[in-house]
Amino acid sequence: MIYGSGGNDVSGAEVVYPQRYYYYEGKPVTPKPSVSLNGRHLEEGRDYCIEYMGNNGIGFGCACLTGINDYYGQNFSYYQIIRRKDNNKKYEKISFVSQPKNSVYTGKSIFRTVRVKSGNRVLKLNKDYTVKYTANKNCGKARMEVIGKGGYTGKIKRYFVIVPKKARIGKIKAGKKKVKVYIRKSPGKPSGYQICWSAGKKFSKSKSVFTAGTVRWMRRLKRKKYYCIKVRAYKTINGKKYFGSYSGIKRVKIK
Repeated sequence: MIYGSGGNDVSGAEVVYPQRYYYYEGKPVTPKPSVSLNGRHLEEGRDYCIEYMGNNGIGFGCACLTGINDYYGQNFSYYQIIRRKDNNKKYEKISFVSQPKNSVYTGKSIFRTVRVKSGNRVLKLNKDYTVKYTANKNCGKARMEVIGKGGYTGKIKRYFVIVPKKARIGKIKAGKKKVKVYIRKSPGKPSGYQICWSAGKKFSKSKSVFTAGTVRWMRRLKRKKYYCIKVRAYKTINGKKYFGSYSGIKRVKIK
């Protein structure tokens, strides 16, 4: 390969498509552009290879040219893909999207499976529709927008909640008629924690307190008595608390 002056770098090549736009026919659109560099016509397979991206639907496809043999570098060019106006073809509208299930925070983006229909026909993901997600990583309200594709049109939004993962107690410090609870900070930006305590493991008669921090005193407890304590994280959305799972139970004796 020749490097140096940049004369054989295909990133500076002129890429011309024979059409202003291309119609989507339900399969990937792969036009063959005319490529020239410094007045010389380049040939696919001899001077460059071509890879297509984003070309399986309405919008803009991308052709990535990579130089080979005496050429090097890459060239990215774009072409428009539009829906064919066919008076004899009827485009159906998305009529139903099922409600996605809530999820638990994982540290990664959350994706949900939904049932999408047009009339009585069940549609297929990436063939008849695509899904766009917003705020689907941290705890809170995530949005998914189902968008028609190919022979289907319409947009329908659905929402689901990402609740905090199972909380954990760091340690417990007993005092005179009181106890101090240390909570390990939960990831995913929860709104706070609920601390629950009871004299019995079944928590049939329990009390609880909410805290935004990870350290909290519980007071006015009975001396020389054992208490069971557990915690859980929550996320507040529009005034409503959505809870994660309770931690394991820890038992402590009050001084």
